[in-house]
Parts: sequence; C-alpha cells; structure tokens
Amino acid sequence: MKCKRRWQAAKIGIVLAAIMLASVLAAMVPMVSATIMGDNTIKVTVTDGDYTGESDTVDIIVLEKAVVFDLPSTVLIGDKIKIKGTVTSGTYVTVYIDDVLYTKLANIVIKDAEFYQEVKTTDIGMNLPGPVRLKAWIDCECHVHTGEESTTDKPTWSPDGEGTILVWSPPPLTAYLSVPAVAVEDDFTVFGTAQGQMEVVILSVPPKGGGGKSLLDKGDKGLSPRKASVSMTDDTYSKKMTVQEDATAGYYDIYVLSSGMDGEWGTTGQEDLEAALDERYGIPSLTEGVITTKTQAEIEDILEDLVTTPGSDDLMVELRLKVETAYVKLDPVADVTVGEPLVVTGTSNRQEGYVIVVTCKGPVELAPHTVKVENGTFGCVFDTTDAVPGMYTVIADDGDGHTDEKTVNILPAITLPVVTLVKSCSPSIVPPGGNVTYTINYTNSGEADLHNVVITEYYPKGVTFISASPAPDQGTNIWVIGTLAAKTSGIINITVKVPESRTYSFFESGGVTGEGFVMVSKDIATGQKSDTLTNVVTLSCTELGPVSATASTTVSAVSGTSISVTEHGSGIYESDESLMLCSKNRSISIVKSTNAVYRPTTFNFSKSFSVNFTPKWKQDIETKNCVLDAAIRKLITDATYIEDEMRSKADNTSTTMEFDSSFNGSLYIGARTNDTAISETYIGEFNVLQDIQIGEGPIPSPSPTPTPDWLP
Repeated sequence: MKCKRRWQAAKIGIVLAAIMLASVLAAMVPMVSATIMGDNTIKVTVTDGDYTGESDTVDIIVLEKAVVFDLPSTVLIGDKIKIKGTVTSGTYVTVYIDDVLYTKLANIVIKDAEFYQEVKTTDIGMNLPGPVRLKAWIDCECHVHTGEESTTDKPTWSPDGEGTILVWSPPPLTAYLSVPAVAVEDDFTVFGTAQGQMEVVILSVPPKGGGGKSLLDKGDKGLSPRKASVSMTDDTYSKKMTVQEDATAGYYDIYVLSSGMDGEWGTTGQEDLEAALDERYGIPSLTEGVITTKTQAEIEDILEDLVTTPGSDDLMVELRLKVETAYVKLDPVADVTVGEPLVVTGTSNRQEGYVIVVTCKGPVELAPHTVKVENGTFGCVFDTTDAVPGMYTVIADDGDGHTDEKTVNILPAITLPVVTLVKSCSPSIVPPGGNVTYTINYTNSGEADLHNVVITEYYPKGVTFISASPAPDQGTNIWVIGTLAAKTSGIINITVKVPESRTYSFFESGGVTGEGFVMVSKDIATGQKSDTLTNVVTLSCTELGPVSATASTTVSAVSGTSISVTEHGSGIYESDESLMLCSKNRSISIVKSTNAVYRPTTFNFSKSFSVNFTPKWKQDIETKNCVLDAAIRKLITDATYIEDEMRSKADNTSTTMEFDSSFNGSLYIGARTNDTAISETYIGEFNVLQDIQIGEGPIPSPSPTPTPDWLP
C-alpha cells in the first residue's frame, strides 16, 4: 500500500509539473494552454494567433527509487568495511544490518548519485561468522535515538536495495615452523597466533616416540615440553629453540596446544597438562616413565583424544620437523691459472647466517674466507695473483667438526704475445703529384714469439709506389716477417707519389627565347679542392687476430678560376651564351647576350591550382681568379628591362670582363685585387659600357679618345 502511494505521489508530481509549465507558458505567451494527456505526457497547444491549433508534447520519465550496493563478498571480523553503492535519486541512504540500524549507517549523504561510509565490522553488529543481509532505504528519515547505538525500527515498505556479505573469523590457533629442516645444534622457531590465550604448550615427539632422544634437552628422553607466551596486543607467539647435540636424525612431531577459554585441559578440570594426562591416561610425566613406552602414533592419538573430548574447547596444531646431521659440502672446483679468480661454492644445512671458514692451501696458503650460509648455500672467491702454480686443497669447516674438501690445480699463467702496430706519414700535407713517406713500426712486447707474421699495406686509389725499405717480399705491398721474437720490433719505410691534379675541359653553348618565369644558375670552376688519402696497414699472425693501423695525408687544394651566372625574373626573355673551361691552364670564359622585359606571369597547374610570378629581373655574373686573387662582378637587380652584351675570361695570367648594358633598375659593378678595388652603383635607367682587365705585368693602354672639334 505504501508503495502504491508513492506512485500516486509521482503522478501528482506530473500534474503539478503540468500546472507549473502552463503557468510559465501563459506568462510568456498568453495564447498557449497545457493539457495532461496521460500518466507521463503533457501536451502544449497554441489557442490564438498565427499558430492557432499547433501543439507539441513533452514526455516525463518517472524512475522508481533504487539502491545498488557495491560490497566485498567477504569480510573478516574486526576489519573495516566500506558500505557504498549508487542510487537513482534522493538525498540520504539509511542501511540496516540484519534489520538493525546502527548510528553510523543512518542518513548517509548521497553525492553525485553515490554514497559511502567506512565502518568497523564490530561497530555494526558483524561479530559472528556467517552471512549478513544489508537493506537500504532512500530518504526514510529513520534515526537512532540519542544515547542508543542501534534500533530495530524500520520503514514499513519494501527496501530500495539489498545486499549480502559473508562474515568470517580467523582460526583461533595457528602454528608454523621457521624452517622445514634443521641441523643438529642449530636453531628453529615455532610461531603463530592463539586468540584469547595467555600461553601455548609446545611438545616435540622423537622419531622413536616418547622413548627417543629429546629434541631439546641433552641426555633426556620424552617430549621436551616448552611454553610460549601469547601477546596481549595481537595474539601472536614465538618460541626459538635449539636442537641439542645428541638429537636423533629423523622427523620429530611438533605439537602446539591451547587449553581454550576455560584454561583447563579436556574435561579433567586440570590447568596443568601433565596433571591432565596423568588423570585421564595415567601419564604423570612427559619426559620419563609411561610416556617413554609410547610411539609417535600413540602419542598423537592420546593428545587428539584429550583436546577433542566432547565439552572441551582445547585446540591443537601438529607440525613436522626434519632433524639432520649437520653437513658442509663443497661443489667441484674448476682449475684456474695464476691471476684468475678461484671461485668456491657449496651447500650446507646449517641455519641461515651460520659462519663457515673456507681455506685454500698448497705450495702457499691463500688468504682464508669467512662466509655465511644463505638459503642453504655459501661461496667465496680467492685471489690467485700471488699464488705459486701447483695443487691446492680447499677445505670448508663449520667449526663443529663438519668439513669437506676439494682439490684444485692452479696452473702457470699463460703468457700471450702482445703486438703493437703504429703508422705515421710525412709530410702531412702534400701538393698534387708530391711524394709521401709512410713509416710502419711493429713490436712484439709480449713474452712469447709470434709466428707466420705478415704485414700488408693497402694504398689509396691513385697513389703510385716509388720505393720501400726493406723492399716488399711480394709485389709492392706485402712483407713476410715470419717469426717475430718476443721483445723485438721492426720498421718499414715506404715512399709513394700522390695523384696529380685533375685535367679536364667543359663547353656549353645555347640560346633560349620565350615568356614566363626564368630561374638560371650556373657555377663552373677550374680549381681543385683538397683531398684526404688514408693509408691502412695490417699485421696478421698465427697467435693473434689481425691488427691494423692507419695514417692520413692531405693533398692540398689547387687554386683556379671560376664563373658564376644567376638570372631570374618574370616576363619576356631571350638569351644566347657559350661557356668554355680548360683546367690545364685554368682558362675559363663566357660570352652572353640577354634581352629581358618584365611582365607578371600566371601559371596554371593541375586541379585548378595556379601561381602568380611577380619578381623583376635580376642578373648576377661574377668571374673569380684565385691564382691572381682577383674578382670582377656585374649585378643588375629590380629591372623592368635588360639589354646586355657581355664577355668575360680568366686564366693563369689575367681576368677580364667587358659589357654593354641598357637597363631600368639597379646596377652594381665591382672589381678587386690584393691592392685595388672599384665599386660603382647606378639606380634608374642607364646605358653602361665597361671594360675591366686585371693581369700580371702591364696591360696595354687602349687608344686615346679623339678630342671633339668643338673643344678649344
């Protein structure tokens, strides 16, 4: 019934929403009316004006309240738990634990459709193992009365969400061994937890039962009873014990027992274990008498019967400990040569961190090592630098009479030949066609001879062999040394000629006429750049791999002449030219005529892509003579037209340029030598006639210009 009223309230909300919507629309547009068409739909209609009769509808979605828990499947008694989840609406969530509301779970705030509250299990009734059911209500306005921790009052309608958690408790008694096996006279530890106890009893049953040798007490028999105190803080206990020296090798049964919450063993009413065993089984002592006649299996049955008697809350955990005779065992030791590390490893069942002394004795005694057992192994490394070759004995000793030994042969150090190969050249810089001398130094600085020694020289391309001392044994580049004795060396001197400077020629002639965008760039030269020649020599022998050395010589650059031409611009263009070059005498020349008129150019590429070219004309011609250290340059820029006839030439003795240029733009003329320079600039529309000559010695004077008749 309550649920139905909630749905009715939702419908009333829709009606109220329709009334509010109609009021708002009426205020904004007086000729509009709103009508409820169904449970979740509102219709709006225009009643007057240009749009009379037109309408539209609005659907209102009503969601039922719901809570979805996000909980762990299990939780441990005493731990903290996060009570959280998501909701479809609301302001608060109240969560009941097994139909009980606790203060910390009342009215949890909802934020962004989520709720969250962290609590301790024991604060919300999760004190016993088993399933726990959670129920949640949204905005139920439930609370716990002041001064109370919980309430069973709850809403009368169905919850908005439910969940389940399994609560469990840890075992009241646990027991563990620090190691599964232990050597005689070494330590081991029994540890664990015992909830609600002050102490636990630990018994050790020998392999031969109660009549066997005690695990812990030398000279005794029986079960070696011990007690371990339990921490009041975290219920833990720990007992470290030492296996006595005459304990029997084999498996001991270890029992950890708790007398339970009543502090009494079984149903005997006795707080002392021996008294309880005496009363129930006629066993008054755990170290002598009747107990010494019992086997391991019989003692197990007696103890199990005692703690599992109906009405008893005693607890017991059984463990098994292997007791071994202590041992130290060395692994085989590999032979080494003097100077190499001597690695020694081994195994032992002595306890973790137990100290073992390792020695190595032979013709001399190497420095001993003290090492610790780690995870059942040990190891060390002997330095043999000062060892004398011979047979050595390695001994590992635990100090309790347990030893092991291995023999190892330390061999004489192997003396290997050591070869060095060094190569040099002179001079380091040589002109084309010059001579270079290479010097090869080879040395065997080791203690052993080298055999089948061969030295091979690899000449760079273009190098010419002239002579060598000593002379090659094969061709011009192989020396067969044979045996190179220890501590000996040798020298080979080789003279070669580097390549001459290159000789070549070049000629180009042609013309072009047209309209559009022009870009021309030419650069020719008779000079030669410097070059590096790298020479390699290799020494091979029977005992070692090949050894190589290198030396490098720089062949110096050769001065020459060059001409560079750059022209670009947009418009009408006509040019004829010829270029000629001969490297032998550094001769280079150009004859060129140019006619150019500026016009912007548009070029249409594919896919409707076009480019506009608008640069005015530029002409840049420069002749350089690096033999004479001279240069002449003519540069026209931003020209609307150019009419130019020019020729230029350079060789070993001179550099010239003559031209007749008409233009509208800017002209720069420059020429220089070591001691002379000229510079001229003309901006506007000019006709320039120029003849520039630079050379060695006097230059013939041109014919004098005639004097005009009108001069006085």
